[in-house]
Amino acid sequence: MINIGITGSSGFIGYHLYQTIKLNKEFNIVEFNREFFENSDQLEQFVSSCDVIVHLAGLNRHHSDREIYNVNLGLVQKLINALEKTNSKPHVLISSSLQEERGNVY
Repeated sequence: MINIGITGSSGFIGYHLYQTIKLNKEFNIVEFNREFFENSDQLEQFVSSCDVIVHLAGLNRHHSDREIYNVNLGLVQKLINALEKTNSKPHVLISSSLQEERGNVY
């Protein structure tokens, strides 16, 4: 069984990914709560339990582009710190829907 953790599972993509993965008996979902980003022990336990992490959590709408950048970079840094501290080596996918309403080719 493959243990998969999804950050941002309350967002559009994360919710649908969560619902799809839980239908497959080959996968076990490692539950994630956004408060884990504020509690290093819980975040470390989460990353230690995962074979795969799909990181979808982040700020994607705000009047300040700098705030979006700082928040999202901070979340990734916390995730990396937890991985390094626990010496965990899951496969990690990082994605964002930030460009959704930006009026550009992305």
